[in-house]
Amino acid sequence: MEKKIFKIKTAILFIAFFINQSIFSQTTTGCWKTFTGGNVFAIGITTNGELWSWGYNNWGQLGLGTQESIGNPIKSQIGTENQWKEVAAGYEYALAIKNDGTLWAWGANYFGMLGDGTYFTRISPVQIGSETNWSKIATGEVNSLALKTDGTLWAWGRNNSGQLGDGTNTEKLVPIQVGVDSDWKEISVGTLHCIALKSNGTLWTWGENGNGQLGLADNLYKDKNIPTQVGTATNWNKISAGRNFNLALKNDGTLWSWGQNDFGQLGNGFSFGNFNDTPTQRGSDTDWKEISAGDLHSTALKTNGTRWAWGGNGSGSSNSGNKGALGDNTIIDKNIPIQIGTDTDWQKPNNGIYFSLFLKNDGTLWSNGTNFSGELGDGTKTTRLSPTLVTCPITLSNKRFEDINFSFYPNPTTGIISISNQNNLTIDKIEIVDVLGKTVATKTENTSQVDISHLSNGIYIFKIYSGETVSTKKIIKQ
Repeated sequence: MEKKIFKIKTAILFIAFFINQSIFSQTTTGCWKTFTGGNVFAIGITTNGELWSWGYNNWGQLGLGTQESIGNPIKSQIGTENQWKEVAAGYEYALAIKNDGTLWAWGANYFGMLGDGTYFTRISPVQIGSETNWSKIATGEVNSLALKTDGTLWAWGRNNSGQLGDGTNTEKLVPIQVGVDSDWKEISVGTLHCIALKSNGTLWTWGENGNGQLGLADNLYKDKNIPTQVGTATNWNKISAGRNFNLALKNDGTLWSWGQNDFGQLGNGFSFGNFNDTPTQRGSDTDWKEISAGDLHSTALKTNGTRWAWGGNGSGSSNSGNKGALGDNTIIDKNIPIQIGTDTDWQKPNNGIYFSLFLKNDGTLWSNGTNFSGELGDGTKTTRLSPTLVTCPITLSNKRFEDINFSFYPNPTTGIISISNQNNLTIDKIEIVDVLGKTVATKTENTSQVDISHLSNGIYIFKIYSGETVSTKKIIKQ
């Protein structure tokens, strides 16, 4: 029923206008290309290359040029560019790569994890170095990894557990190359440990090992400050590092996990200390396709497009930080993989600290879990126990939609907005759109003033139609 409603809205109200004008709204075809979840905040890249963020912003991790200890459930665009390719959210910071191969960072920097050579917080994206050959990025709590197009591995940030892999325990404020190998293929960062794959299918780990998360089965649980091969297998395919545990897939579609298991996040049928210090296969299925390890929970997809989850989900407590992270409409932890819903069109997962994000084949983004600061991106701060649509943002950065011909005051307003027509243009229509992309009011006469006192408090977009041009303005109703 929900999908049918969205299709009707799309067909009648939005498709023609938004395709022609490069504006995104709520559609079943979606607008999301990639996305990432951090500690109570998230960032997404739309299919036209724009970068958007939402959630907590105490360290400027939203990249909006501000720093404030409040949650923002409304999606906001980072800058005006549309050249973003990859993004990774750390605990309180983020990294991104542009189409030109340049590396950018913003947010918390108290251990140098931004890589700009300082400890300064950055509230807007800053370029890291001048290289144009960055290809992949991975973020943790206080350290970062990246790959270049030549297959070399780079690291920076805190190094107290050897998580940079450079043979020392000294933090680095700029990217430094890890070893001399040039055959690195995939990377992932946990809290204080890292895992990686080489192009020959071998698995490597380094950093903290107090919970056996390095998978070395040596009973020593000692940290490693250089990449160390895990076993001898050469058929590893995908990896994902959680807080103190890991998930991995092999080429044969089997699922493996190891490390801490206090909430059942390994999916081995146990919890509360039943950990593994070596990669161990989970079940006998051979159709696993995608994986994502969160702080205390795990999610995955199978080749048939079904969605699965296990681990921390609230422990039966409405006060739990992991409430609803699995998306099965309960707050009960699960220690084996369970299917979430019956849909078969899921494409990619990515877990935040206490929440989950999933992309569907149609480009729609869905979220569930705790929502203390609006990190789910649904425009609220309401915890969701099952997947909820993350609607597409409305783009205001297109130059064809500048509001240079009109002035709007007062803004914010409690009711009446006055519109000054600076160039005496003919106003054909004024359309008011809410943050979900829904038209809530239209006016074609007496356009010098618009009364929105009947609307709920929040953010609205005024669209002024004059001939073949459209001007826009964001209005705040208080």
